[in-house]
Amino acid sequence: MSDRLAKINELLRVEVGLIIRTDLEFPGNTLVTVVRAEVSPTLEHATIFVSAYPESQGAVMIKIIERSIWDIQQKLNKRLILRPVP
Repeated sequence: MSDRLAKINELLRVEVGLIIRTDLEFPGNTLVTVVRAEVSPTLEHATIFVSAYPESQGAVMIKIIERSIWDIQQKLNKRLILRPVP
């Protein structure tokens, strides 16, 4: 993996984590952590890996995140000076 992709992976991990922490609301006393981000070599796609606590709420948290993907992408587009934004 190139240094550029490694830096972009780390940048996405941090930025998506901030967006999830500040903009999404989860039921009860739950915690979602962005563990890792993997960007394709063409920068067209990214896979974000999250961890949920408690695990019993994991499915609910994933549904909330999936419903908010478009909003997360729009916020990333505004925050990052990167083309294309995955």
